[in-house]
Amino acid sequence: MIKSYIEKAAENQLLFAVYSSSDRPSSFEVGRLIEMDEECLMMRTFAETGNADGFLVLRLEDIHRFETNSKYLKAMEKLIDLQAEQEMLLPGLTGSCIDDAFQYAKEAHKIITVCLIDRSSPLITGSVKQLNDDTVALDVIDQYGEPDGEIVFYKDDCCLVSCMSAEENRLEKLYSN
Repeated sequence: MIKSYIEKAAENQLLFAVYSSSDRPSSFEVGRLIEMDEECLMMRTFAETGNADGFLVLRLEDIHRFETNSKYLKAMEKLIDLQAEQEMLLPGLTGSCIDDAFQYAKEAHKIITVCLIDRSSPLITGSVKQLNDDTVALDVIDQYGEPDGEIVFYKDDCCLVSCMSAEENRLEKLYSN
């Protein structure tokens, strides 16, 4: 199972690439493991320039390919080192990637992007308004950083959470001003 390879990469502090989009098979994310539970992984992500690009939560069952030690990843390691990566601390990790991502976003007032299991729905970007054991309420934000309603969904229906990427940081600036 891919989970054991992810654990081994984390033990060796290796940068890795995960492929999780069956409709875009060449699309991948590069990062390092922050935490993993039975269903999901939370990873620190990096842009192709080596800049830190927030964190991402993915369901393990959605990962169809996992890579380490490729030439591309070794080049990325150099770029990351040149960027003098700053450690991103996520306080209060509980061992539940989805819960931790939403809790962090709410407490830190961060903009997040989520994908629901019904992948025919577009990605949803917003600010966590309310969080309980089963559901999340987001104040939705459009591509211009303007309020666009509210959505409530079950945490279990979430298959991806992205936070602090370049796009979310851009929207956060627009939304707060």
